[in-house]
Amino acid sequence: VVLLETPGAVMTPWRFSTAAIANLFYGGERTGPAWAAVLFGDVAPSGKLPVTFPATEASIVQPGWGGHVVYKEGLFTSYRSPESVPAFPFGHGLSFADFD
Repeated sequence: VVLLETPGAVMTPWRFSTAAIANLFYGGERTGPAWAAVLFGDVAPSGKLPVTFPATEASIVQPGWGGHVVYKEGLFTSYRSPESVPAFPFGHGLSFADFD
C-alpha cells in the first residue's frame, strides 16, 4: 500500500507494482491520525479524485514561463483530449461504505 501526500496530480509509473494507492493531498495538521484511522480500520477509506493523474509525461500540461502560458492544446486538455489516456481519471476512487 502506498500513501501519498501531494499538492495535486503526480506521475505514478510504479502504480502496477502496488496493491493500493491512497492520496490525502495536503491533509493539514491532523494528517497522521487520519492515515492511522484508515490503516487500522477505524474508518472506511472513501473519496474521488478531484484531478486527473497523467499516465505519461507527454500528457502533462506544461506550466507557463515568465507569466506567459501557451495553451496549444486549446479545449482538448486533460480529460477532453482524445489522445489522452490517464493513469487515474477525474472522479476515480473507491469507497467501502456499508448501507443498511
